[in-house]
Amino acid sequence: MGLETKNQIKTKKKYSEKRSSYDPISLLAIASPVKGCSVMTPLGTQFWEEVKEKIDTEHKRIGVKNVMLPLFIPMSVSKKVFTRRDFNKEFVVIKELPRRKKLSDFLVIRPTSEVLFSFVFSKLIHSYRDLPCLLNQWCNVVRWEKSNKVLLRANEFWWQEGHGVYDDQKKKEERELFAKIASMYRKILSDSFALSVKEGWKTKLETFSGAKKTYTFESLLPDGQTLQLATIHFLSSKFTSVYKTVFRDRHNNLRIPAQISWGLSTRLLGAMAKIHFTQKDRLVTPPFVSPTQLLILVISTDCDTKEKENEKGKCYFLSRKFFSLKELFRVQINHVKNLEHLLILKKRGLAEGVPVIFECRETKNECFESYITISSSGLKKSILPSQLTSLLIRKTILQIQQRLKIKQENVTKLNTHNFSSVDDLKKLLDENKVGFFKGVFCGKITCERSIRDAFGLASVLTSGKSFKSLFCFFCGSSPAKVSFFGRKY
Repeated sequence: MGLETKNQIKTKKKYSEKRSSYDPISLLAIASPVKGCSVMTPLGTQFWEEVKEKIDTEHKRIGVKNVMLPLFIPMSVSKKVFTRRDFNKEFVVIKELPRRKKLSDFLVIRPTSEVLFSFVFSKLIHSYRDLPCLLNQWCNVVRWEKSNKVLLRANEFWWQEGHGVYDDQKKKEERELFAKIASMYRKILSDSFALSVKEGWKTKLETFSGAKKTYTFESLLPDGQTLQLATIHFLSSKFTSVYKTVFRDRHNNLRIPAQISWGLSTRLLGAMAKIHFTQKDRLVTPPFVSPTQLLILVISTDCDTKEKENEKGKCYFLSRKFFSLKELFRVQINHVKNLEHLLILKKRGLAEGVPVIFECRETKNECFESYITISSSGLKKSILPSQLTSLLIRKTILQIQQRLKIKQENVTKLNTHNFSSVDDLKKLLDENKVGFFKGVFCGKITCERSIRDAFGLASVLTSGKSFKSLFCFFCGSSPAKVSFFGRKY
């Protein structure tokens, strides 16, 4: 993946939800009749199920339990906690019920579920022995956006939303919980999806509405824009106080617990499709999360009927040899009757990004002609059926995964630009540089807005630590912190 220059981006046609077949995202999700909403394809759903399995496994280690919450939130409560007007404008509100019954308190279709989780905690938490209480839900949420792009920015999307409450006086417990959640996201984003991710703290202007501070995980898209993949919010006691969630501590005093939330959405699948796309009309998928890691296609001259295939065909006995691989990998075995059928299935496997494809056919002299194809690189080489062992597959999968990860790390490194002054930043932009722009910034809201107006760049993340020895590149004030700017998706 090479990042495009600013001029190249301008010459490209605007992204349309009526995308042509070569768009990799269309294999995972397609636009629905309702603007801003999409239909997850079977392939996209399989990928999301892989994500769910990995997160649920990590959640069990941390001690998180799954719950299911309602779709509606009272408007009166939402306005109390979500004070930012730009976020409130995204609410979808129900003012009237069937039979023209008007509501005195309007209902909001959940944009996020902090309020609902706080209500649940108020019923579950009574004593310090009940803490920490960690819950998670898998659901869809609705936020009506100005612009929509399937799987990247939508009015409705699916996500995982975790919430926890803990004793606010136990800072060690807070740090440990944060570290475990951050580690979980690193494993999924970097290790499983082979993405190069920068992480850090949001500025006050970019912090989630209702949160005291926000930790974010960001990645670069091929057009140089930054994309938020996952977040962790420190909510303090703002939401727990709404439903008067209290607990009795060891001294029998009533106290309000602190709350933390974390989330990751189907946007991750859109990022995977865009970032690992090879421009060869095919999706490239990291083997660690691919629904099918190995596609085996077997064709034989004596497999004219299903009966012969089962009773006499050598291809049947050959496939039995491969059957044991299913216990170690996600394998799909297909018997085909002719070369044309084999090529159709192979083309489909390449388009869907199956990492490794093995094709085997019996020749007229009762020998086998077989090949292995690496989807991400297009490399095809001849091997014997006996060489297709679990050791070879494991080695190949690890090599593909590592190659994808190193490639993205190099791209991010090459497109991270350092600057120390306004003139430096102007020069980088005049040279049509895109990606992350790294500099020193004071973090003030007024200064950040001025930078956005002057350069069209938003603060992506900061180091979180301010130093008196550092001075803001824009206003010159101190203390300041190392920050990354970019064009947000």
